[in-house]
Amino acid sequence: MLQRWFADRGRRTCVATVVLAVALAGCKTGEDEADAGGGPDAGGGSVDAAAPSDAPPAGQDAVLPPGGDAQPQGGADASGGPDAAGGDVGAPPEEAAGPFFYFVLHADPAAPDATTSSVPMRFNRLKQFMQDLEARGAGHHVTVMLTGPWIDWLADHPDAWAVFEDWMAAGHQVAFHSHTRNHTFRDGYTNAEAVFGPDDYDVCWRADTSECTLDAALATLGGLMPPGQTVTFAALGPHGNGAGYWGLNDGSCNPEIVGGVEQADEDACVQAEWVGELAATIHATSGAYPDLTPDNVTQSGAIRGTSRCVTWGEALEPIYYLPHAAYETEASKTAVSYETVDAALDEAGPGDFIGIVVHPVSYTSKPAYDAIERVNLLLDSVETHGLRSRTLDEVRQADTVGDGVACR
Repeated sequence: MLQRWFADRGRRTCVATVVLAVALAGCKTGEDEADAGGGPDAGGGSVDAAAPSDAPPAGQDAVLPPGGDAQPQGGADASGGPDAAGGDVGAPPEEAAGPFFYFVLHADPAAPDATTSSVPMRFNRLKQFMQDLEARGAGHHVTVMLTGPWIDWLADHPDAWAVFEDWMAAGHQVAFHSHTRNHTFRDGYTNAEAVFGPDDYDVCWRADTSECTLDAALATLGGLMPPGQTVTFAALGPHGNGAGYWGLNDGSCNPEIVGGVEQADEDACVQAEWVGELAATIHATSGAYPDLTPDNVTQSGAIRGTSRCVTWGEALEPIYYLPHAAYETEASKTAVSYETVDAALDEAGPGDFIGIVVHPVSYTSKPAYDAIERVNLLLDSVETHGLRSRTLDEVRQADTVGDGVACR
């Protein structure tokens, strides 16, 4: 299957990353160190390529099996019921046809010995975001996508995982994420060692490197999930980030060279990693907007996208795909500003899908740039437009108008 894909990869375009997705029947999310929309991990990793110079460095989601037998994440409000923050925030009738807004958080990897960028620090910032979100009382639901280091840390800290369980009970979603080949900051877990060689196992928290696989991390996450809930979405990256752009990527998954400079294959990393149990059990993904580029990143139309059906790795049939973009808080070449998202919300109509990605580590305030203020400004706009963020699962369930309906 991989041989057939490698021969075919030039015709494919795809972007995947793990994301905190807020499905807004007309809303968007995004921040992530190159993971969400075009930087080192655009569409499949992290989204930090073009954030303001003083913006913090950017550092997961649930998927329904075919037929939707497992309970989707999103709690009772998956299609508009009692909300997480309390009260009845049933989805407006127009939400079934869109526009859809979803806010995704990519919980990016961190080394276990890190002192200034550790998982506990990032977890605290994520908790602050979720507290601020609940305090708004607007019924927003988001998707948090977890990388391997987060999953292993949560497995060792049941008190922290209990917080995630509370979030899921309130209607939010947990999904899977990975920083794969060509990402400046890999997470140490790979399903493609036979293709690309070992990953950066010093970042993997497992003593046995044979367990540093996406399948093993996904199995651990699945074992943590509450009864009746499964992981339904996964986002892998990077997408569209070349070794030359960041200067740190080794280009190990990319044989293409243009003008003597290594260029990241749009989806080589993702395709080679989407194998094994991951390919067999996950049937939905999220990634970069296919038409969003550094040249049109200020054009609101570039983030009024649609769902799609994509052929991914060893998946036996097309899988459901939701697009997203990194928010201005992230360092990404295709990070979108508040003004661009606000304009997209002004113009959005039925059939438009607006997804935004942010890294928990970015949710902080600095004198030169207040990311907390900018994220909440975005949520203000979503509410002003009569929308709320929804999880990736909620969007998938409600989608009757996107191009991905055939495979949802």
